[in-house]
Amino acid sequence: MFMRLLNNCILRKVVLVSYFLSLVIFIDLVFGKVLTSFLHLPLGGQLFKISLVILCLSGIYNSFLIHLLICCLYAVFHLIKSYNFFISLNQIFLLNKIQLFISCIFDYILPDLLMSLVGVFINKKVFITKNKKNIFFGLLLVYSLRSCSFFISSYWVYANMQLSLSNVWYDWFFNLFHVKNVNNQILLICLTYCLGIFIINFILSNILLFFILSKITYFFDKYL
Repeated sequence: MFMRLLNNCILRKVVLVSYFLSLVIFIDLVFGKVLTSFLHLPLGGQLFKISLVILCLSGIYNSFLIHLLICCLYAVFHLIKSYNFFISLNQIFLLNKIQLFISCIFDYILPDLLMSLVGVFINKKVFITKNKKNIFFGLLLVYSLRSCSFFISSYWVYANMQLSLSNVWYDWFFNLFHVKNVNNQILLICLTYCLGIFIINFILSNILLFFILSKITYFFDKYL
């Protein structure tokens, strides 16, 4: 009897991990390449990823350890998927080993692992509708830390290198904010970039997440 319960518990965890991971990867591939390709930045990165909303859902419904495992596996997928792009970017910027390491950690691995903190404030013993404030603070924490991670990479690795290409890619950005003496305002530019990423992701994730949660709650109330 005990072994049967243990096997059922393990099977349930495997199903949860497989379901959320496959859904995140599918949405990342489909939406990233087809439906939200306009959100890609010229020299890397993406303004918003819908797959992150699914990772947020995973953090809300799963235990911390299961969600952490999903985030770890997604981080591996993210690195593998971005390998060719990362190599081509390296050929442009001629990064050294330390810069490569910093970029891998703060652009890929750490931001994905930080998604595991989405449910840190959530009380799993009460209904989702009573956790809205906790979900809000969880998203605020996660996206703040992700923006800090991106700032470290953008400032210490890519800032000076991207400025040399600014006349090709980012003239519209500098003209919009009337930025002069760009080389003397690297810190401000990186902060503005990361703040913009934070605002866009935080607002859109809240809107989409609470919309999805309302539909899920309605489904359970009506049919279950």
